[in-house]
Amino acid sequence: MDQGLYTLEAEFVTEHLVIQGELSSPEGRLSDHLNSSSQSVEIQPTTVRRIYSGDSIDLAGAHAHVTKAHLLFIVPIVEPARPQHVVESVRTSKMTKQCWAALGRYSIVGQIHAEALRDPRLILRGLEHKQFLPFTDAQITAPDGSTHSYGAVLVNRAHLEMLALRNII
Repeated sequence: MDQGLYTLEAEFVTEHLVIQGELSSPEGRLSDHLNSSSQSVEIQPTTVRRIYSGDSIDLAGAHAHVTKAHLLFIVPIVEPARPQHVVESVRTSKMTKQCWAALGRYSIVGQIHAEALRDPRLILRGLEHKQFLPFTDAQITAPDGSTHSYGAVLVNRAHLEMLALRNII
């Protein structure tokens, strides 16, 4: 952390681009930064690749703004470690639900976490106040049929075509 800012690294996926880069944020978690009121994310891209052609775009040393509305999902790569007492308090107040999501040409199987005391039928309604929903233990199926597993993925709710919850874990 430098001058009250955390350095985070992530992979940002839009319909046309995969952008890997670093950003500075006063929030220590990428989900908190993405769910803030700003309309874009300022990053220093390290790699930019076009999805369909695979072509790389050289933007070394650049600063860029990525419009949040175009983000399909984000894969956190580096985030600061959270204090153990925060991790434990979050764990005890949440329940985990297995889910499947359709996101444009992608699909995701993973887990979402919701308030433990909430009626399971109301979980989806309770998620509506967040723009970016965290999925854990996520497996993403890409348009080409390949699958990739991640510890966490942040999904832009605006691009969800369907979110289905499965049994309580």
